[in-house]
Amino acid sequence: MLLKKLLEDIPRIKVEGDTDLDISGITHDSRKVKKGNLFICLPGSRTDGHEYINEAVSRGAAAVLMQEKHTASRCITAIKTKDPRRIISRLAAKYYGYPSRSLRLTGVTGTNGKTSTTHFIDRILSHTGPTGLIGTISYKIGSIRRPVEATTPEASTLQEIFREMVDHNVRYCTMEVSSHALALNRVDDCDFNVAVLTNITEDHLDFHKTFNNYLKAKAALFKKLVAKQGNYAIINNDDSNAAYIKRVVSAETVTYGIRNQAQVKAEAVEIKPGGVSFVIKSWADSFSVNMQISGLFTVYNALAAIALGLKEGIAAPVIKEALEKIPCIPGRFEQVQEGQDFYVIIDYAHTPDGLENILFSTRQFCDKKIITV
Repeated sequence: MLLKKLLEDIPRIKVEGDTDLDISGITHDSRKVKKGNLFICLPGSRTDGHEYINEAVSRGAAAVLMQEKHTASRCITAIKTKDPRRIISRLAAKYYGYPSRSLRLTGVTGTNGKTSTTHFIDRILSHTGPTGLIGTISYKIGSIRRPVEATTPEASTLQEIFREMVDHNVRYCTMEVSSHALALNRVDDCDFNVAVLTNITEDHLDFHKTFNNYLKAKAALFKKLVAKQGNYAIINNDDSNAAYIKRVVSAETVTYGIRNQAQVKAEAVEIKPGGVSFVIKSWADSFSVNMQISGLFTVYNALAAIALGLKEGIAAPVIKEALEKIPCIPGRFEQVQEGQDFYVIIDYAHTPDGLENILFSTRQFCDKKIITV
């Protein structure tokens, strides 16, 4: 795509240099620059992309997107703006042909449970054909798995992944959406059809500074959800911030929970060393589920996935089978058995709420001393 075509309708930019250039790709990583690429300079907490402009030029970059206060070599076209992050997503989406519009895109956000919930959803949706999954562990396109740079990749990488998914005939994509990604505009031009809330408790205050800022960042995903046929939000009705999230949603809402009234509710919950069992009550069907992953949080994550499956018209027996076949996810209430006569559990819990949930779930089947390392 010609640079001048790519820059059409992009506001608040100043271009220095030739725009009759054929752009071969977009990247924010100077190590991955190829001939003809548009290199995006991003200021970060540890390094500043502007320090790598010369490296990008040496690797063949055709143009650079940068903050207006910086300067670039005269041998490269410079696109200057006050805040590059605010236009990266638009540029990348345009370059790759707005690929998220061709996907049924689900974004899952929350303090805890994003990874498990996205995996549960993906397992259920896999019955419909090739699926896409983007998260903390890796990203998946059908049967292809690759490592990721962050829970939610930078906008340029994200739009490229969407393009690859569309090219591989993926219909459903499920992704983790972090508060950082929302605050840093990484998902600005993602056309979400479904937004899922797991829970919200204090986290990442080193970045957001206040809990109110953190809450607003999470709510931004639900504000992005356009109120149209087929779009909806799935909300944990047991979460103390559920009412706030509901107020910002203009699309349809579907609730799930254990304690409070909800459209998808778990009853008869039994937490065991090797898994958890519960009965689903919903507007569509009632059925029992026996999962191989233990913990009360597993029930909540499964409820969100079940709500989505039912809304997408997937039959209860298919949902049940998908969830019951899921093995333990690494680092998520992962039990280690080496013949010892005591339990060893590995979990990623790193917030007060996450740790409390792990200890509560462990206490349901362990009446001896619990040692936390």
